[in-house]
Amino acid sequence: MIKYLCHQLLILSICLLSCISLYARGADSAGRKTAKDTGIKSFVAKMQAFAKTSAGKSADEFAADKAAIAQNSIFEQIKKTTQKAKIYLKTGVDTVGTKEQFVMIEKDFAIAGDGVFTNKGTAQTFRNLTATSKILAELLSKANATKAKLDRH
Repeated sequence: MIKYLCHQLLILSICLLSCISLYARGADSAGRKTAKDTGIKSFVAKMQAFAKTSAGKSADEFAADKAAIAQNSIFEQIKKTTQKAKIYLKTGVDTVGTKEQFVMIEKDFAIAGDGVFTNKGTAQTFRNLTATSKILAELLSKANATKAKLDRH
């Protein structure tokens, strides 16, 4: 029985020694994991900081691109307006010629209405009234055409 107890004691001591050594190894490896975790956390923190700075730079670049696009569209509008102004100046209205044309229309109107509106006699002939009507219609169409030309420009 003593032999049996010694044998049991020997097995128990071996188990205790192995448990102690395993426990010691577990403590070392747990310490190492925390060191790795802090390394991972610092890497994650670095990546988050990088993402924040990249987002800021990207937003700034987007705003700059947007401003550049707006400037380009304004330049295009200015170019188009300048081209329209050049075309207008090339095909501009001759104001002196227009004034002379209206003076001629007024003189022709006075001549055409001389026998009908002023200095009218006792009897108006149909032929006289028809000729005056046609002359006045032509003068009106000239005046309207000139007015339309002025309105367009």
